[in-house]
Amino acid sequence: MSARLSLKSTCWCLSIALASLPLIGRSQSAPVPAAKEFEADLVTATVWPNGYSEVQWTVGDKAYRIISNVDFRVFPAALTLDSGTKVFNPVIVVTFLSADDVANIRATGALDSRDLPAAWPQTLPAQGGAAQYAVEQPVAVGASDPGLGVVNALHTYFNAYGAQLVAAAAARQQAAAVPPPPKRIPTPLGIVFKRIEHPTGAGEVQQ
Repeated sequence: MSARLSLKSTCWCLSIALASLPLIGRSQSAPVPAAKEFEADLVTATVWPNGYSEVQWTVGDKAYRIISNVDFRVFPAALTLDSGTKVFNPVIVVTFLSADDVANIRATGALDSRDLPAAWPQTLPAQGGAAQYAVEQPVAVGASDPGLGVVNALHTYFNAYGAQLVAAAAARQQAAAVPPPPKRIPTPLGIVFKRIEHPTGAGEVQQ
């Protein structure tokens, strides 16, 4: 009787001890990190000879336009940029204006005394140094507007890797300037063309 009581007491104490232990090795659901939001944008940029870029894109039904002191030709056509809270995947289409293009625009009277489009903001970021931009449209947009996220990511990327981007763009431009080698028409293997000379009179019909 006492032995059975002692055994029951031991089991009861053991069950209390196990219940008081932390949940080690038990199935626990680890916190799942929230999936980052993804944004794909078509970004068009018109680069002027003075190095400014007029950049346009649309988020939802809202159109944006900025003037950047970055020559957008340095960016590859497609990028994936992780801002920490959102992943941007811009596709960038660039048009470069030549001096003749600017002269034609000037002839229409669309340029102001700065020799820049009159619609551009009066205060523009200085050339050189950190990448910056001035908002042209919407006029009353704030710096925290989420629609500016893609250009904020692009300018942050340029500030971090500007030298590499400029070097890569120069390499692409140099490669594009090299004409491709002339195409060769391959001769089928095993075929050798020879000129056969016939002796005089060969092939004549004798009467």
